[in-house]
Amino acid sequence: MAGTKKQQQRTDLIVATLDDAFAPLMEAAPAAFRAKYRKMAKDPHAFFRGTACLFDADVTGRDDTFVDDRTSRIWIHGDLHVENFGTYLSSEGVLVFDVNDFDEAYLGHFTWDLMRFAASLALTCWQKALPEEDVRRLVARYARAYLRQINHYLRTDDDTDFSLHLDTATGPVLEALVAARLLRRADVLDQLTVVQNLAMPFTLAIEPPSSEVRERAVALAREVGLPEMSWDAPVSALDAAGLVRVRLGRAIALDPAVLLLEHISASVGRDAVARLGADIRSVALGRGAALVAASADDVFARAVATRVLTLEPSTGRLKEQRRRWF
Repeated sequence: MAGTKKQQQRTDLIVATLDDAFAPLMEAAPAAFRAKYRKMAKDPHAFFRGTACLFDADVTGRDDTFVDDRTSRIWIHGDLHVENFGTYLSSEGVLVFDVNDFDEAYLGHFTWDLMRFAASLALTCWQKALPEEDVRRLVARYARAYLRQINHYLRTDDDTDFSLHLDTATGPVLEALVAARLLRRADVLDQLTVVQNLAMPFTLAIEPPSSEVRERAVALAREVGLPEMSWDAPVSALDAAGLVRVRLGRAIALDPAVLLLEHISASVGRDAVARLGADIRSVALGRGAALVAASADDVFARAVATRVLTLEPSTGRLKEQRRRWF
C-alpha cells in the first residue's frame, strides 16, 4: 500500500510538472505536443530526453555537497544528454563536434549537467542491454574525463584552446565530422517532418512550430497534395513524388512570381509523373505564377506546361512542340 501511495505521489508530481512547463504551449499547438508525447512514450530515454523540467524539479530539491556559493550559480547547459552532441560551424567558421542545443541553458549547479548526462548515458546503455558493470565503468570514465578537462582549463589562460575538429578528432568523432562535411542541406531537411519543412520559410522555430505557423504549413501541404497522414512523418519517409511536393510547398510559401523546375520528375515513378505534373501546373495557375521547367521527360513536360520547347542539339535552338492529333 505504501508503495502504491509513493507511486501515486510520483505520478502527481510528473503530471503537475509537465502541466506547469508545457500547458500554454500545448494549448497553442496540441497536435505538435501529441506527437511529442508519443515520442516520449516510446522508451525510457525518449521520456528522459523530453522532460528536462522534471529532472530540474528533482535535482533542485536535493542537497548538493559538491557546490559552493560560486559553483552553484554558473551557466550550465540545462539539458545535457547523449543526443545533444553534434557537428556545426563555430563562431570562427570551423566545423566542430561539440555540445549543442542550448535553449534550456541557465544559472545552476555544475553537478546538474553531470548528473543529467550520467543518467542519460546509463539509460542508453540499459536500452542496449549492456551489463551494469560496463555502465558504471562508462559513467566513471565520463566523470574522470570531465575532471581532466577542468584541470586543463585551470592550467591555461585561454579556455577556448580546446575543440574537436577535423585536425584534432579521432575515431567515431572524426567520422562524424567527415560525414557532416559531405552532408547536403537537403539531407538535413529530409530528417525533419513535412510540417517542419513547410514551416521553415516562415520561421526557424520549428520544434515545434507555433499554432499559427503550423496552420500555414498545413495549408501548403494541402495545396501541393500531401495527404494528412504524412504531415508529421519525416520527409525521408516519403516517396519521390512526395519529396517533390514538399519542395514545391517550400518554393511557393513566399508567393514567388516565377517557379523554376529542373528535372524534378527524374526519380518519380512513371505511374505518378503525369499527375504530379498536372498538380504542379494547377498550383502555379492558382497562384498566378509563371512556370519554367527543364525536363527530359516528355510525359511530365506535357502535363506541367502549356507550351513545350525542345532543344535542337545541332543548332542550340529551342523549337516548340506542336500537339499531335493523329
